[in-house]
Amino acid sequence: MEQTTAKKNKYEIDMCNGTIMDKLISFSLPLMLSGILQLMFNAVDIIVVGRFSGSQALAAVGSTSALINVFTNLFIGISLGANVLAARFFASGREKEMSKVVLITGASRGIGHAEAEKFAREGYQVIANYHNSKERMEQFAQQMAEQGLSVIPMQADVSDEVQVKRMVEEILSQFGHIDVLICNAGIARQGLFTDFTADQWHNMMAVNLDSVFYCCKEVLPSMIRRQKGSIITTSSIWGISGASCEVPYSASKAAVIGLTKALAKEVGPSGIRVNCIAPGVIDTEMNGNLTAEVMEELKEETPLCQIGTPQQVADCAFFLAEEGASFLTGQVISPNGGFLI
Repeated sequence: MEQTTAKKNKYEIDMCNGTIMDKLISFSLPLMLSGILQLMFNAVDIIVVGRFSGSQALAAVGSTSALINVFTNLFIGISLGANVLAARFFASGREKEMSKVVLITGASRGIGHAEAEKFAREGYQVIANYHNSKERMEQFAQQMAEQGLSVIPMQADVSDEVQVKRMVEEILSQFGHIDVLICNAGIARQGLFTDFTADQWHNMMAVNLDSVFYCCKEVLPSMIRRQKGSIITTSSIWGISGASCEVPYSASKAAVIGLTKALAKEVGPSGIRVNCIAPGVIDTEMNGNLTAEVMEELKEETPLCQIGTPQQVADCAFFLAEEGASFLTGQVISPNGGFLI
């Protein structure tokens, strides 16, 4: 078997093993020599200027060197000060105030769950809202914590304005800000339009539309004060094109798109972006009532010949939240594999 060994370059210095004094000398000599050479260069420069250009030019060179040193030391001081402040925040257990915070509604399953995991892995402090799935969310948060990631489950019925207000106030009191709001909570129901009751209609609108209004209304004041923030709403391809036997659902999701576009125009001058994701057919529990045959038919109707995953939608949400999408607002992004073009 051929054996290869890493050859150590002669200019490399191992500062971690062996005696330290000779290594410090070897490390510092080049720095000292460069400083001496720089001083010699400055001295020659001053001699030349003084010999050929007179005393005024010589004074200008001397004062310029002093000014350069002042500005250099100033920037070094600012840099060191920023490092000290950052260290103080982290050392005093206040790292939460320095991390980005995302609030994701409907994070107990499906797309919201994937978004919570995605943002946590990207370093965000994730507030994962849920309604009834307490045990599931606590297990999820524990799994993330074991990997050094921070997810805080927070219970609230986002169709209830009072509960949304309480939830946002708790987040702001603990973290001081919310950088990204993802309105993902939603429900779906299939059936003939004439078979829907008024209560079913109002419930659909409360969860799918009113919750977006409540969450945006409570989060926006803090974003406006900071003059930055990103809001991501969740619609559906049926909110764009409509779907037979899903009229209430389609109506609620179409309204979310209208809210997104109008709100983007209103809060854009405050540095806040508002965009919408309108997923196509995604493999989630919400579509669990569809038979395997129906899912296969939908797959065949999709130009990319696949059913979307929650992770693909989460990737889209993360893109919209980050600087790469800093010039996007009021847009509807539809990850649907070409099902709707």
